[in-house]
Amino acid sequence: MDLEPLDLFRKVTAELTDPGAPFEIQNRDVPEKRLFAGTPPNFNTLMTRARSQFGSRDFLHYQGRRMSFEDIFVQSDSFAAALTTRYGIVAGDRVGIAMRNRPEWFVAYLAIARLGAIGVMLNSRGASEEIAWAADHVGSKLVIADDERAAGLADEMNCPALDEAGFAALIENADIADLPDMPDPDLNDPAIILFTSGTTGRPKGAIMMQRNLCTMAREMELRGELGLATNAQRYGMKVEDMRAMVPPMSMLLIFPMFHISGITIMCSALISGGLITLMRRWDPEEAVELIEVNQVGAISAPSMVYIDLLALPNAQKRLVSLRSTSIGGQATPEALAVRIRETIPGAGLVGSWGQTETTGAATGVPAEVFAVHPGTVGQPSSILDLRVVDADGKVLAPHEVGEFEARGPIVMKGYWNDEQATADAFRNGWLRTGDLGWYDEKGLFYIADRAKDMVISAGENIYCAEVERVLSMIEDQSEVALFGVADDRLGERAIAAVVMHDGAGRIPDPNGVCDHVRSHLADYKVPSEIRFDLGPLPRNAVGKVDKLALAHRYHERSET
Repeated sequence: MDLEPLDLFRKVTAELTDPGAPFEIQNRDVPEKRLFAGTPPNFNTLMTRARSQFGSRDFLHYQGRRMSFEDIFVQSDSFAAALTTRYGIVAGDRVGIAMRNRPEWFVAYLAIARLGAIGVMLNSRGASEEIAWAADHVGSKLVIADDERAAGLADEMNCPALDEAGFAALIENADIADLPDMPDPDLNDPAIILFTSGTTGRPKGAIMMQRNLCTMAREMELRGELGLATNAQRYGMKVEDMRAMVPPMSMLLIFPMFHISGITIMCSALISGGLITLMRRWDPEEAVELIEVNQVGAISAPSMVYIDLLALPNAQKRLVSLRSTSIGGQATPEALAVRIRETIPGAGLVGSWGQTETTGAATGVPAEVFAVHPGTVGQPSSILDLRVVDADGKVLAPHEVGEFEARGPIVMKGYWNDEQATADAFRNGWLRTGDLGWYDEKGLFYIADRAKDMVISAGENIYCAEVERVLSMIEDQSEVALFGVADDRLGERAIAAVVMHDGAGRIPDPNGVCDHVRSHLADYKVPSEIRFDLGPLPRNAVGKVDKLALAHRYHERSET
């Protein structure tokens, strides 16, 4: 008798992770030290394996140019040698990268990792003030930037900024003889710092250890094997025969590389020998052409990307190569899930949940399970503990809504130079994720809401406190608030409520308010609308602005 998709998925997972299996879970009873068998001991080992196994394969495609793994590694070796001689970069130093998704980003990061230094993933979409603050906060020794970023950073930071011309010159003039021996970092050494905005108005640097990246990479490898083994059992085939039918992984990179989703895609390519297609900026027509040319099989993106792609003429025919799709950065709208399944039946839509602090996706189920259990974000990774608790930390029963708490080897170490934020993020060793949800009798998890005060627009997290800090600089304002309203394409739009003092001389120009925010923060954090007619702002019993009531007031006054 055929197994229900969830039962089959769990059966195959057990076969791959039980004692003696290829992905055996080691230290199963020690959450922070659990590992899959075969997990690389550090990221340098992961790079060495990729270069050895996939050197001649195409690694990146950018603006009509293809570069192999060896092409990129040769450049990164030269750049690493130059970083050593020119800037004295050694293991443990922090080196920032602030650039669009382009081949130079990968060359730079692989060189930083090669030296055992810590890559600081700076928000390339941010204002110069934001980037400079983050770079200085972690004590960056150097920031590598594209020209768009470098020009604005030169006078803002306490460290040098290397622009495109300087980058190219270092590689051209490097002496590979200066390349030091590759260090051998410990699994508990920091590997990268990713910034996540917070409720205090300033970003926080999440420290991701070698263990986090290597475990995540091995997890991605497991998911690939799960797909092969599950389909092999479903269709009565041998796994190796199924493997021979599957083309090499080809991925379209939508998320910027300062996102954990971008890092995940890079690691997926390194473990699979897959191709990553880069785009300078989002353009649906260009994207679908690249999907056709490179036979892209996997995309993770915010909902607006799928809405744009599905709206193109002949979408069903042109997107036929897609095999794996996921909605990143937000919950999956059910209507969109139906459209994807109807338009591209072969493009399995998976359910998942995660965040920067969990090194990306911490839960998941394959498309076959998601189709039967729509709305679920899946079950936890085999090496992660996930529970739902109330405000006091009491573990809740099925269907009771509470906060997700997680622990395991993919959970971050903490926030750089921020002991208070780190202490606030953990409770008795469990990461307090800030996401609210529940689980059912089958052990599948569901997202209900988020506890953190933020708006998710086009897959980007916009933390309200950060924008409110900048809005509060407006002269003659008495109170400000940022909140979200639903939007079919973006998921949410950010609306700013600005209440002026009674004696204020005039109401500011909304465009001027937006320019003010843009001068301090990334473009995507600029409110889509400025409203001066929503005061006095509604507040709850403890004096905090009631964002739900504020959104309700916005809709009421917009309809009149």
